[in-house]
Amino acid sequence: MKKWMCIPVAIYPYGYILAGAIMSLLEYAPDNIITDDAQFVILMILVFVYHILVLAVIIYHIVQSARGAVTAKDAALMNMIVKGVQIPAYIFHFVIGLIGLLMSVWGIGLLMAAVIIDFAAIVVSGTFALGCTIRIKKENLMSTWATVLTAIGSYLFCIDVVIAMVYGVKCLIKRNEAVQVSVSS
Repeated sequence: MKKWMCIPVAIYPYGYILAGAIMSLLEYAPDNIITDDAQFVILMILVFVYHILVLAVIIYHIVQSARGAVTAKDAALMNMIVKGVQIPAYIFHFVIGLIGLLMSVWGIGLLMAAVIIDFAAIVVSGTFALGCTIRIKKENLMSTWATVLTAIGSYLFCIDVVIAMVYGVKCLIKRNEAVQVSVSS
């Protein structure tokens, strides 16, 4: 699996910004070309197609990891890329949610939007991390109970980033042990 395939998953929490930009561009289209209803339909189709793309990438990654087509090192690297790219979005949504919370009743919409987007992003990135978890277990880099705990932790804010780094360190330690064994042989 090519590392660039994790891009749709990595930019998932930024997707609504892209959808807003597209809607803004469509707003300037002459009314006789694209009506407001057509703009809404176009946006819904784009959102649907993007979610299908993200789901397909996640399933493909998990299947490839389970088959062994992806090494634990590559899976851990892709997992770290996804988590790292999403960190600014989490911070942005936290700030937006905080602003919504401080606005009291008038900010409920902001708060709900931030929570929903962050929740969807953590579900997407946590499910993507399952491919890495499977590969880590198949290569015996962690015990069964540790892989189960890290798989669950991949769905928890902040903890998921730590787990992505733990996966990367585990793969680095394995690589260094393999190099030492080959040097001493």
